[in-house]
Amino acid sequence: MDTKTITDTIKRLKIVKFIEEKFWLPLIIALILGLLIPTFGKSLNFLIIPFLMIILFLTYFKTDLIEIISHIKKPFFLIYVLIIFLLIIPAAVFIFFQFINPELSIGFLLLCSMPAGVSSPVFTNIVKGNTSLTIVVSFISHLVVPFTVPLLFLLLTQKVLAIDLWNLSKILLLLGFVPLLFAQIVRKTNQKFINSTRSYYGFISIIIISFLVYIAIANQSREILDNPVSTFLDILWLYGLFIFLHIVGYLTAFWRNKEDKIALSVAKTYMNNSLALGLAIAFFPPKIALLVALSEIPWTTTLAPFNYFIKKISQHRQKEMLN
Repeated sequence: MDTKTITDTIKRLKIVKFIEEKFWLPLIIALILGLLIPTFGKSLNFLIIPFLMIILFLTYFKTDLIEIISHIKKPFFLIYVLIIFLLIIPAAVFIFFQFINPELSIGFLLLCSMPAGVSSPVFTNIVKGNTSLTIVVSFISHLVVPFTVPLLFLLLTQKVLAIDLWNLSKILLLLGFVPLLFAQIVRKTNQKFINSTRSYYGFISIIIISFLVYIAIANQSREILDNPVSTFLDILWLYGLFIFLHIVGYLTAFWRNKEDKIALSVAKTYMNNSLALGLAIAFFPPKIALLVALSEIPWTTTLAPFNYFIKKISQHRQKEMLN
């Protein structure tokens, strides 16, 4: 390898590392471009499902089924967590907002019923949580939601919203299992390719997620710009939702150690809202798609305050132990 090739490789890796560390930057740029240049984004809706499949494919590339299975030593605990995360919390949030603000209830139900996001293990590592627990919850929840999401909407919204539950189920199954199957095939047949490209997966996922944000915002740009007050209030409600999810996720397994509680808090709060965006645009009214698109704002900005809060709690406990 000559000097120029080595220099180019280093430059590429620096760019990749910068994007991964400042993941919020391309997301914010996508939000702004969606508002300012929406026309192009409105013609890209057909890319939503393929983009989601690529993101999950790259995630499963890094997931060894045997390794995941070895982590599942307490299946009853995981079943408990999944029931709380994917059924009880979404249903409770929906019922609560039916009384408070019915317009938000469907969008919040969709967000809360999503699996843990593919970025949640990275976020867990940043805030010093149990990363392996987040990986397991994220992986299994992606396999479960093709069954839990249609069930929730069938039971809770059949008199509120007409949804093609059959097609919704097919899309979720497609997204859940096809990328997993192909990723595991590639893992078994071409491990060398994975090892040589692994460092780019996070970068590629962030760029694709940014495109999804751009598409979602572009489709709702007129509504956002024409109703700034309503949009601002929706964002405030979303921040309230994310704070609630952080708290309830942290308390879900209150008897576990701090690292596990942090992991569960992150897994529940930073849901796969890219998947929610795709489903919202494909199956739901524009108002719901707008709300899901706006969720990108708290999704990219609440981790830092949570990290600060966790550090303050740790410092306070250390002082109490010293006293």
